[in-house]
Amino acid sequence: MPLMRSTARHQDRLGPYELVRRLGSGGMAEVHEAVRVGAHGFEKRVAIKFMLPHLADDPRLVAMFCDEAKVHARLSHPNLLQVIDFGEQDGRLYLVLELVEGLSVQELCFRMLSRGQPVELGAALYITQEVLAALEYAHSACDESSRPLHLVHRDVSPSNILLGVAGEVKLGDFGIAAAADIDARTAPGEIKGKIGYVSPEQALGLPLDGRSDLFSVATVLAEMLMGKPLFDADSDLEVLEQVHSGDLRRLTTAADRVPEDVMLFLQGALKTLPAQRFESASHMLWAVRELARRHRKAMNAYSFATWLSDIGVAPLKSDVFARPAPSIADALRAAAWDDAQSEAPTQVAEPRTPAATTPAELHHAMVHGKRRY
Repeated sequence: MPLMRSTARHQDRLGPYELVRRLGSGGMAEVHEAVRVGAHGFEKRVAIKFMLPHLADDPRLVAMFCDEAKVHARLSHPNLLQVIDFGEQDGRLYLVLELVEGLSVQELCFRMLSRGQPVELGAALYITQEVLAALEYAHSACDESSRPLHLVHRDVSPSNILLGVAGEVKLGDFGIAAAADIDARTAPGEIKGKIGYVSPEQALGLPLDGRSDLFSVATVLAEMLMGKPLFDADSDLEVLEQVHSGDLRRLTTAADRVPEDVMLFLQGALKTLPAQRFESASHMLWAVRELARRHRKAMNAYSFATWLSDIGVAPLKSDVFARPAPSIADALRAAAWDDAQSEAPTQVAEPRTPAATTPAELHHAMVHGKRRY
């Protein structure tokens, strides 16, 4: 659910938070901008999510909302929307989240579509790699006893990927996430996730692992590059049939705007069977970074923020004069580079994605192929 679109203003309080305005509303919940006011002039702007009033009496939906808070509270990563607080007032449960100034990928695609343009390759790859970094962390998360959570997001979609004006990319909304210690809470015949972004196994209600989320990520990337939905039909049933059958005809019609190696990547990541896709988010992340490097389109937070500003969809904003402070990942990469330079010169082999864990055609094109793209 995007946390950026403003609507009517409200004057209300929820616990220690003063509600300022409604930012958005979905099928189950709505989100407000709020301010936490403290002693000596302390103020912090946050986003507060709470269930719609007419759903608050449904025990299953209440349990799902509490599950979201429990799952989200266990996770802390720069590319995940952070949970600040969880509370209840007068029977009204609320989840306090960090407020991201910017827009969602859904809004970005709408704005680019209004110009008759897809999202530029470098920006699309940067968004994808940041989401994959979030999933790499979430899929490998453990509980306090170091037992794997086996977390699957199940709702990776354009509206749940938030883009900040300082170049940050945040994956949010764990409202329907599945984990080892959380009941599925799925009614018979019910599909969790947005139609058009679910994986084939998710559409059939089969058991899921992290590879289901990777299919959804590939769908979002394809749509950014195509400038239109990957799976589209007159009814939800027809869309699900396209997903389940692996119908990628709409993707092939965009061959003139999607580079050949990127097309191979997408076709591999969108395989119907999970075993034929990338084995993990880390493998897929490496492939995305390699694509960005080959096309000389690699971005960081600052260059992405500059791109958003240049195309007029978000103002450039930073707490530093010229550029944002580097992320922890950037700092670690820089430290590793400094260490490498201080050692005796050696030839370091570039990491390769194992052939057994990537689609054969992608491995051939990206690792063994001699063609330059």
